[in-house]
Amino acid sequence: MWEKDVGRYGASNYGLLKVIFEVNLKLFDQNCSKKLLFVLRDFTDKGENRTRIKNAIQTDIRKLWSEIIKPE
Repeated sequence: MWEKDVGRYGASNYGLLKVIFEVNLKLFDQNCSKKLLFVLRDFTDKGENRTRIKNAIQTDIRKLWSEIIKPE
């Protein structure tokens, strides 16, 4: 995603990520941990930018996780 789209629900495709989370929970083994990789375009690592982007992504993912439908 573009760096400028972090935190923007539609532009960053968080809706799609939410669907992927829900389908993954239904279809695949949940006894092992998963890793997510976020690739940012036009990212400049100056000053507090890395910390700001990291915190924004973590906050958004936690919010998405709390909103999805989880199987019993």
